[in-house]
Amino acid sequence: MNPKINQLLKKYHGTITSKIAVKQGISRSSLDYLVQKGELDKDYPGVYTLAGQFADEFFWRSNIYNGVFSHETAAFLYGWTTTTPLIYDMTFAAGYNTASKNFSKILIAPHHTKFFDLGLIYFNDFDDNPVRIYDRERTICDLFRDQKRVDIWVRIESLKAYMCDSKRNLQQLKHYGKILHVNDSLFELVGLTQQFLN
Repeated sequence: MNPKINQLLKKYHGTITSKIAVKQGISRSSLDYLVQKGELDKDYPGVYTLAGQFADEFFWRSNIYNGVFSHETAAFLYGWTTTTPLIYDMTFAAGYNTASKNFSKILIAPHHTKFFDLGLIYFNDFDDNPVRIYDRERTICDLFRDQKRVDIWVRIESLKAYMCDSKRNLQQLKHYGKILHVNDSLFELVGLTQQFLN
């Protein structure tokens, strides 16, 4: 196997995308040749893994599409909820054409916002690969802003975990809440939870 490809597979814990490979000067045809030889598996279009290994589902979605993990998926990545997402919540900038992507086949639930960059960070997923995600405060705001789409149990479980999280920033949460026009019920629950924890 090409040492460059081997190095990328080590760096990204067994999963690479054609997007990453091309940026490193590796052609798609080289990857497809390794698939034919049985050294790599092609799990999805543009997604390659070492033969017999499972793809990092969070990493490749984050790498191929211009979205950010949000809502229930972000809560799961932060370890706030025990509910494993059946679909991956990703937020895209307003105007980004998700209709042409056929997201239902790759289990992505798209959300759109004009506040795309607000709280956007990189975070290491369960395989220690970097993925784009919203920070803790933006995630809580999204969970409570989109109440019809988010299960109430996930909202409550996530808020409790957030309030016990040493990295929480209540000032930032309040700031985001104003920008995103989050319902006052969130801040009432934050107040109640604070009293309960003290």
